[in-house]
Amino acid sequence: MPFLGIHSWRKQFFDQFPVPEGVVIPLDDASAYKQFPKHRWIYNKVSICETQNVAHGLHGIVPEHYPVFAKPAYNLKGMGTDSTKINTEAELNKIMGPGMMWMELFEGEHISTDLAVRNGEVLWRCHTLGVPAGEGTFDYWHVYYPVSQDLDQNLTSWVSKNMAGFYGVMNIETIGGGIIEAHLRMGSQFLDLYPENWLGAAINVYSDKDWSLADDKETEGFSLPIVIPHDMKFVANEERALEIAQQYPSFKSLQLRSTSSDQDDKNVQHPPGGKVMGFINLLDLDEGQALRKALIDEFS
Repeated sequence: MPFLGIHSWRKQFFDQFPVPEGVVIPLDDASAYKQFPKHRWIYNKVSICETQNVAHGLHGIVPEHYPVFAKPAYNLKGMGTDSTKINTEAELNKIMGPGMMWMELFEGEHISTDLAVRNGEVLWRCHTLGVPAGEGTFDYWHVYYPVSQDLDQNLTSWVSKNMAGFYGVMNIETIGGGIIEAHLRMGSQFLDLYPENWLGAAINVYSDKDWSLADDKETEGFSLPIVIPHDMKFVANEERALEIAQQYPSFKSLQLRSTSSDQDDKNVQHPPGGKVMGFINLLDLDEGQALRKALIDEFS
């Protein structure tokens, strides 16, 4: 398998792109951790803090100031598992445990950035704004979001200092300009909102360490998670769902999970705020919000 950790609902993005023999591209954090031993340190969030001189500590170390943000030092499943804001020492003593760490609380825009990297050199990047909906969930993601020049330069500088020897696509998440975590894989949720041959160009970075993208036009798009309460059922018929989605002119793709038969359910971590049952990618936010409501009404 040239693509490791690919979820069934995202195979549509990868089937049409051949991968040279011997090239392996991880699409989830567990596979990336195994594939890139030299750079797997970035999954240690303590190390991420150290590269930025950000105040932090492990279980047993008391912060000098509050509030702070607590989370597992390692979390290859994502989705904000066991992450929370801590306001007092009493909360710290109640929440913290082995394997946990705290860090300075960042505030501001939550940006997810995919970067094509060749030996520490950033060849391409796309910034995506995540608009939170609470409890680890997001209302929508705004792809090709215009960020400040300072953030763009800071990420490029961080990659240059820390990612020598890495060839491929990585993802960095920031809040208010500070890095909260990084991943040795792409954000595959957004692929059809990137330029048409983007994945082919990305494969080249892994295979022959080159980058070539004929059409690098930046077109803003939106990716909307389909989030339902943990106690709600959502069993979608993909054919019917596509029939509904194709009524919206800016529709690009639908990434649907099933609560009943999809084996990927066992490998997906849900945030505290609800179950993520899929994603809608399109070019118009209003259409996306209307389509999301229509799908939830139809299948729940």
